[in-house]
Amino acid sequence: MINCPNCNTKLKGMLTEVKMLDNHQMNFIKDFLNYGGKDLCGNCGKDYLERARQKYISENSNMDKFLDDLKTAFPIVTIANPHNWNYETLGIVTAQSTMDYSSDTTKLQNMFNANQDLVDLDSSVNNGEKICFEILRQKAFLLGANAILGVDIDYSQFGNKEERMLICMAGTAVNLTNLSELSNDFAEKKKELENNQEKLNKLKEHSKVAHLK
Repeated sequence: MINCPNCNTKLKGMLTEVKMLDNHQMNFIKDFLNYGGKDLCGNCGKDYLERARQKYISENSNMDKFLDDLKTAFPIVTIANPHNWNYETLGIVTAQSTMDYSSDTTKLQNMFNANQDLVDLDSSVNNGEKICFEILRQKAFLLGANAILGVDIDYSQFGNKEERMLICMAGTAVNLTNLSELSNDFAEKKKELENNQEKLNKLKEHSKVAHLK
């Protein structure tokens, strides 16, 4: 090929050489710009690549937010076998987090300060639990799960003065087949994910090409 079929740029000259975009780059442009024209070279394809990259970044950001909302929506329960749930067991998921707090027992023994200290301690524990829940959901989601059953939560103090708390969680990731048993919000998001599976696959496929300059 001597000239670009799209812009007619000469591909090889005395001092310069212009290359045609490779198949990955062309597929990237076609997928995110719905381009149906001729093959592009480095000159005429530069703008197409950048516009496709910006489109990828936007769609990928929206997909990340959607997946975060989806993971937040699916349930984590301590029940091992909820009534009417039909599911496939996918594996065990675990999570750990550590929190700092004051273990000065004299404060807790002081009736005037006890309530305030307990509230502060509870706030620290809640933050640690939220971190564990997020880790459990991420691990379960990667397994293809939409719920976590039989979750066990353990708390233990450690450190020289027992000033830190370790929070551990473990549960069974499952794929629930009768989504009607879950919240309407999750069922709707799960259906939306199925409808956008092709887009999700496309984003994964082009994850490296998308960052070309």
